[in-house]
Amino acid sequence: MHKRRVNAVRHYLLICRQLTYEIAETYGEMLDIKMAIVEEQQTTPSPHAVRKINLLCAECIRNFELFLDSFKTANKFHSDNVRPVLIAYFYMGCMHLKVIDSNVRKRIECIQKSIDCYQLLVSYCENYPDVEPEPRAQDEVKKKWFELKLVAKKKTDERTKAGQTAGGPPPSPLDSQTERILDVIDCEFQAQFGL
Repeated sequence: MHKRRVNAVRHYLLICRQLTYEIAETYGEMLDIKMAIVEEQQTTPSPHAVRKINLLCAECIRNFELFLDSFKTANKFHSDNVRPVLIAYFYMGCMHLKVIDSNVRKRIECIQKSIDCYQLLVSYCENYPDVEPEPRAQDEVKKKWFELKLVAKKKTDERTKAGQTAGGPPPSPLDSQTERILDVIDCEFQAQFGL
């Protein structure tokens, strides 16, 4: 009876870990969307936008900390957990850098917290060089590549439409990442049709 109970609690712990990780990732994605909107406006973010960005950063960090706290007893993580744990440290480091604060001391604290997260990541890799995180799944890479191609195509279409209007400013040049993606798409096209 006790063994079944332990197994049920372990299963519950795995579900809680997965949920807190997913919640943290979702907050991170929401933050990326909010940051993209702010960057598109090309002005200083409003106080409301700053509060929203900082709230999303704090929630992302808090949920990744909850995820990592569930591993506190382990010095070396099981191979199934290495990748999510290291990614959690990486995301937390990124989130600390995205916090917007006009107070210099708080900004320095955020930078130090980011460095601490990155240092934990590096020290784990140095202490356990034999452990390699699980390689990306082929489906994950295909999905990411598909998303990148869609973004590049959208930017190209917007640029083309902007160039077709009479008068007004000339279309802005494409960024280097979009140009590289378009070059690869062109190479794929030529390879597919033997051009």
